[in-house]
Amino acid sequence: MTEIPRVAIFKPEPQEEEKLLRLFEKHEYSIRVVQDAQEAESLVREEDAPFDVLLIPLRLFDRSSGISACLQVKSMDLLASTPVLGVSIATEKPVLQAFYEVGADIVLISPSDADLFRFQILAMTRQRRAYDEQIRVKQESSGFSRSIISAFNIVREGLLIFNSNFEYSFGNASSRMLLGLDQQTSAEHILAVEKLFRQLLVQHHKNTRTRKPIPGQDMAISQFETSLTRTDRRAFRANVRIATLYSTDNHLMGYTVSVTDLSELDQLSNSLLQSQRTRSLCMLAASASMQLLSSSYEQIVLSPLNKLTPLLEQHERKAVISPILTTLMEYLDLVISTDTRVKVKSKEGTMVALRPTDLFQLLGHIILDAVQFAGKAGEVMVDVSGSIPGEGVTVVVTGQSRKVTPFIPNDYLANLIQGEISTGAGSSESSKMNIGLAAAQEIAQQYRTTVEYQTTSDGKRKVRVKLPPCYK
Repeated sequence: MTEIPRVAIFKPEPQEEEKLLRLFEKHEYSIRVVQDAQEAESLVREEDAPFDVLLIPLRLFDRSSGISACLQVKSMDLLASTPVLGVSIATEKPVLQAFYEVGADIVLISPSDADLFRFQILAMTRQRRAYDEQIRVKQESSGFSRSIISAFNIVREGLLIFNSNFEYSFGNASSRMLLGLDQQTSAEHILAVEKLFRQLLVQHHKNTRTRKPIPGQDMAISQFETSLTRTDRRAFRANVRIATLYSTDNHLMGYTVSVTDLSELDQLSNSLLQSQRTRSLCMLAASASMQLLSSSYEQIVLSPLNKLTPLLEQHERKAVISPILTTLMEYLDLVISTDTRVKVKSKEGTMVALRPTDLFQLLGHIILDAVQFAGKAGEVMVDVSGSIPGEGVTVVVTGQSRKVTPFIPNDYLANLIQGEISTGAGSSESSKMNIGLAAAQEIAQQYRTTVEYQTTSDGKRKVRVKLPPCYK
């Protein structure tokens, strides 16, 4: 069924108006007579429907030129793509040429046959609607692409897409974070990214060009372990996987590159190794505790922790920090990786009003938390100030991570690597023993003080606790 053409007629001069309108009487049209381009544009907005054809006579009712009206139409966003049918009573070629040059699609000279006129209108209507359909399909396609891009942006792994000429097309949020790219990637950074991956892309192309894509089979993938340089010129180790992209008719479309930051895996591996060493040290300490309890109670005791706590609480609240720190570091050296540097600065003879065993545990929890944060190749600084009246003794432990790429915000794995282990309401953890800074805080509360910490954007965590001084 043919749709009714929607036509806007620019009002002609009076002697031509009746003759022109007679052409529309034989067949059905949806006609709007307008005085100028602004009125036509207003009707499109008000009725929320575009015109199929704009009919513009050479001479308008106000003696202005239809050529000028056509030029104005082509400068307006809502009307620019609408076909223009010019009607001229003049036959001079320069006049017709001027009409065409300002944007008219067809110029008819004094049309009189309503049927032929109808065919011309229908042809232009089909042209306009086909163009609109093409635009609609393109917009839907781009909308689908935007949806896919949005999905890529929530993927933790860095993902980049290059075209068949190895030119950068897209990078998701994680890849921009890993490579240090801004949201609006500059031309300079695009060239840097293309240079960074070109050799790997060429190598992948050479390795896989003989393999033809087969429906239902996995894509051809190459894998590399390499060093990647960020835009700030700092490098990190990465696992790079490259796959070739083909269209449904097996034409080469480009390449997708996934980037995994190996420094995160190194840091997690370092933490797991540290926990295994701590387990061995725990067994050694537990066996020594068992022997201590057996000597005190002259038998093997049950519920050893309940029996051990009263024994430890018998000690006087008086401890010299330096020798305890020295002993603590001898133990921690057994579990901390040699890749993590720990420096200690403590004033000799500084005393605090804590039991030696509590001070040992308090400092141990804080230092191990800093080591966990600093990770492989990181650095930990333990700074113990002298006693200050009104302030007490301040212990500051700073962990400096040497990881080049920043942690991903609100990411479970990143938090785990950073030492943020959840034991909240949603956790299945049922042990009554606190861990990390929570355990340190539990000890600090017994002495009416607080463990404070701050994590900065430059890969640094600072933990501070003020301890009551002892002057005995």
